[in-house]
Amino acid sequence: MDGEQITLNHFHYAAEGGNPKAVIFYVHGYGDYGSRYAYIGKYLSKRGYEFAGIDQRGFGDSQGHE
Repeated sequence: MDGEQITLNHFHYAAEGGNPKAVIFYVHGYGDYGSRYAYIGKYLSKRGYEFAGIDQRGFGDSQGHE
């Protein structure tokens, strides 16, 4: 809300075989970061689920004040 333009790190694991059973969008909590859960995305994508998310501002590889 301060007008600063930043880049948010994002990740996406497509469902193998297309046509996902469901799409899961992961939002991490305070003091955490989304790419920490890449292993879950890989696991779910192999089982037909699509998994995506972002590192919120200032967390993980996203820009912004930490």
